[in-house]
Amino acid sequence: MTLLLIGTDKADITPATPLPLAGFTHRVGEYEGVAAEIYARTLVMETIDSRTNESDIAILVSADLLGWGEESAATMSRQCESRFGVKKERCIFHATHSHSGPQTSIKLEALLGLLNPDYLAWLEEQVLKSIERALAKREEVTMEKGVGECSIGIHRRKMVGGSMVMAPNPDEAIDRDVTVIRFMTRQHYPKAFLVHYTCHPTTSDHNKISSEFPGAAMSLLEEEWEPDVIALFLQGFCGDVRPNLVKDGEFCRGTQTEIDMFGKQLADAVTSVLTSPMQAIHAQPIRETSRVVQLHYHHSPSFVELRVNLLQISDQLSFLAASGELVSEYGLWVKRRSEGTVLSLGYCNGLLGYIPTARQISEGGYESMDSFPFFGLEGPFADHVESIVYSELEDMFRISML
Repeated sequence: MTLLLIGTDKADITPATPLPLAGFTHRVGEYEGVAAEIYARTLVMETIDSRTNESDIAILVSADLLGWGEESAATMSRQCESRFGVKKERCIFHATHSHSGPQTSIKLEALLGLLNPDYLAWLEEQVLKSIERALAKREEVTMEKGVGECSIGIHRRKMVGGSMVMAPNPDEAIDRDVTVIRFMTRQHYPKAFLVHYTCHPTTSDHNKISSEFPGAAMSLLEEEWEPDVIALFLQGFCGDVRPNLVKDGEFCRGTQTEIDMFGKQLADAVTSVLTSPMQAIHAQPIRETSRVVQLHYHHSPSFVELRVNLLQISDQLSFLAASGELVSEYGLWVKRRSEGTVLSLGYCNGLLGYIPTARQISEGGYESMDSFPFFGLEGPFADHVESIVYSELEDMFRISML
C-alpha cells in the first residue's frame, strides 16, 4: 500500500513597486496599479511505501505569471535538490500564463515586458520559502478526481480570404473539460484542489497587475471552502485558445468585470464537480520520465530544445509538463492517448514559444509564423516538428506503461 502526504502553501508575489508587465507588445511603461494580487501556490506531494517506508517527493508550484524563465526554473530546481533533497526532475514550476504579471525570462523580446532582476531574485526566494513551508505542513490525504465542463475558451484561428487570422472559430475542436483533483485529510476535510483547464488568460490588456480569470477563480474557491484550502490552477496546452469575448464577429478585450465574470464561471464549474460524486484515486510511488526534444527550424539546421517531464502520481493521475506553448491539438491527443489519466501542462520550467502542428505551419498565422521573434527564435519551425513531438511523447508513455 502506498500512502500519500501533501503539504501546501500560498505566497504573495505581487511586486512592491511598479515594473513592466509581461505578455502584450502594445503595453508600455510600468504597471499603473494592482487590480488583484498575484500568488505562487505550492503543492508538495510525498508517497510512502507502507511496507518498506521508502519515500518519494515531488513539487508543483503554480504561479500567476506569463511563464518561468528557463534559467530561473533551473536555479530553483537545483536549490530544491540541495536544500530539500528533492530531485530536480521532480520539480515543476508552472505558470498560469496570465499576461498581467511581471517578466521572468531574459530570452523573450523586450516588447513582451522587460525583466526586473531585483524582482526575479526576490520572487525566487519567496517561492523557495513557500516550498519550505509546504514541506513542513505535510499530512496524509486521499485523492479524488472529477470532470466537468466550462465554455470560457474558443479556438482563435480562422481562415479568412485565404489568410489565417486571429478570429473566433467555434467550428474547431478545443478541450472544454475542467478536471478537478481533490485532496482530503484523514478528518475528511478538503486540503487542496487542482483545477485543470485550457484557455489563454488574456481577458484584459489593462496595464495593471492581475491574476486574470484563473486567479480570480482560485480565490473564489479558497474563500468558499475550508479556511486553509489551497486551489492551484493548471493551465493546459492553450496555444490557440483564448476567452470568448467577441464583438461584431471579432475578438475584443474586457476589464476586471469580465475577469471576475470568467473567474466565477470557472469556479462554479469546479464547485459543480466538487458537489457531485468523484472517483477515488490511489497513489503509487512517484515516478518521472524526462525528454529533451530537438525542434528544428524550417530554413536552418539549428534547433531549440523543448523540455518535457512526465510525473506519475497514480495510474489514474500523471502530469505532462512542457516548457513550451503547445497548441490545443496536442492536449487533445494526450487526453485520448492516456484515456484522460494525464493532465497536459504548458508553461513549465521555461517558455520556449508556440509549438504548432504541421497543418498550422502550412496555414500560416500568428502561432506558427508571426510569433517567433517575440521568443528569440531564429524562425518558424519545420513541419516535421509535430511528428517528432508525438513520437517522443509516445515513447515516454510506453516507458511509463501508460
